[in-house]
Amino acid sequence: MLLNCKLVAQIKYDTLIKTPAYTSYYSYFYKAPVIVSYKLYKGGGNCSRTENHFRFINSLGFENEAKSKDYAKSGYDEGHMANAEDFASNCILEESTFRFFNAVPQTPENNRGIWKRYEAETRKLGQSDSLLVICYNHFGSEKLNNRIAIPDTNYKFVYSLSTHELVLSIGICNNSQPLESKPSKEIEKEIHKVIKP
Repeated sequence: MLLNCKLVAQIKYDTLIKTPAYTSYYSYFYKAPVIVSYKLYKGGGNCSRTENHFRFINSLGFENEAKSKDYAKSGYDEGHMANAEDFASNCILEESTFRFFNAVPQTPENNRGIWKRYEAETRKLGQSDSLLVICYNHFGSEKLNNRIAIPDTNYKFVYSLSTHELVLSIGICNNSQPLESKPSKEIEKEIHKVIKP
């Protein structure tokens, strides 16, 4: 069921973290990425995720970044924005997706359900076209461990780099009871002010 979430984009970030795999637009206020963007072509591969886990590397300062203990027994997953499987043809790049500046709290129903389905659909689209993937998080007032902002909506916008057209857009409203939503044009316009497809 598609709903239209009436949310106003709040794209405010403090620092840009560029990795060889993705770029994180990170907020110290939320202690989470507001946007993560990356290019994808023929994603997937044979690297194993079994040895990978999210790492705190103190790149943003001890108090400015999530840690594994924030998620422990919380009921939330460490939800990738730049999906690890998209980089599974290069084990170093795949491992680099396991950073807290590439993750937000997601319920298992969202992270392992609807969000995962759209990760797979994006990867399928990337088998025949170069893509720009933009993940945007709209944060509410809830916090994980009284520190890490929990998004009330996760958005994914996927653009063809050959035609510059939007080929997929989805929002997952209400993280605790995941529902698909159609992103508003307002949100897409605000994202374009930060990242030009």
